[in-house]
Amino acid sequence: MKLLISQFFVVAGFFGFNFAFGHNIFETLMFPNTLKSPNKKISSYINKVRAESIKKVFLHSYNGYRKYAWGHDELRPVSNGTVNNFNCWGMTIIDSLDTMIIMNLRKEYQEAREFVKENLDFGMKQGCGSRYASVFETNIRYLGGLLAAYDLTGDELYLNKSILLGNLLLPAFNTPTGIPTGEIDIVEKKGVIGSESSLAAVGTLQLEFRRLSELTGNPIYLHKAQKVLDVIQSKKAPLPGLYPIFIDPYRGRFGKDWISWGAYGDSFYEYLLKQYIMVRETVPQYIDMWKLAVKSTVENLVVSVRGFPELQYLAQWNNNKLIFEMEHLACFSGGNFILGARTLNDQSLLDLGLSLTSTCYNTYLGTGTQLGPEQFGWDQPIRYTNFPPNRQFQEFGYSVTNSRYPLRPEVVE
Repeated sequence: MKLLISQFFVVAGFFGFNFAFGHNIFETLMFPNTLKSPNKKISSYINKVRAESIKKVFLHSYNGYRKYAWGHDELRPVSNGTVNNFNCWGMTIIDSLDTMIIMNLRKEYQEAREFVKENLDFGMKQGCGSRYASVFETNIRYLGGLLAAYDLTGDELYLNKSILLGNLLLPAFNTPTGIPTGEIDIVEKKGVIGSESSLAAVGTLQLEFRRLSELTGNPIYLHKAQKVLDVIQSKKAPLPGLYPIFIDPYRGRFGKDWISWGAYGDSFYEYLLKQYIMVRETVPQYIDMWKLAVKSTVENLVVSVRGFPELQYLAQWNNNKLIFEMEHLACFSGGNFILGARTLNDQSLLDLGLSLTSTCYNTYLGTGTQLGPEQFGWDQPIRYTNFPPNRQFQEFGYSVTNSRYPLRPEVVE
């Protein structure tokens, strides 16, 4: 979840490479096993060209940010304006640190490090930021970015900033249930009362908080994050292992029975598997929760489309009713299942992961830009937008229900 900006650069470079070299190369990069005669020299060349393409796109995008939006969270690339949805702490800089380190962009990295040293204090920025910070977004972008930079460099600057930020987030957990509030008041240093927390938000803290405890020797971060999983696991789920996407942090009650591998649910399931891998497969709770969720998903949510038996989608579930619509966000599930298959040596999981990935890839093929839609449906989907549903469905087995493409990386993952 953390590397949304960095993953965009990967996506952009990937598609730039596609447009430059043609559709066959695109398929080779997405599915290298389709090469009839694998050749190590060819594969090495393709990877090198692909990496350089991605690096160029990163520099183009990042230099635009440096020129027009330095110190702000994001750049508006059409108007060259700025937007600050992440407290005006320079989110793009922090979220790109590890990318610059991996790409060996020393000049850009040193400039970014200086910004972290001199400007990143996690205070309220007058006339720029908000006094309320999203616990979820702050964790995955800032804390995750800083911890990744520390692990890659060993630079104590990043660990010290991580400790400051981790401590800033801790009061969000001061609820009767231990489930954190969705936001933290960075001025009064307390959780913001009044709204439900999403399943993804409360279940996408554990990797970063565990790592912070490992590095500091202070168990409080892991303790707080672990309790969230314990509380959720103790709740009765509408479908075994699959939980509604909203929960009241004060009463511990789930909201409406909406289940999804898309928005508000996605990374809860992603992190279960990754936690198991992170602890070197020593905590059965994580893999048990994940396996139960996957089993229930296969039994209840995986569906095929009439006339397209090779396509498999993940439906959503609302009050005992399947919703035949899938979000681009849920396309991470293919990679998640493949990772699970490798971890558990499970061929059926591998087959499912490949099928879901192929289905999501198919949604790219059905658009004029070869960029996938934000949402798509099948079997009389809920709504249509810009694309003729008959042509879309007859040729590709789906219809676009939301034609936006907000720089999603899930299919490339």
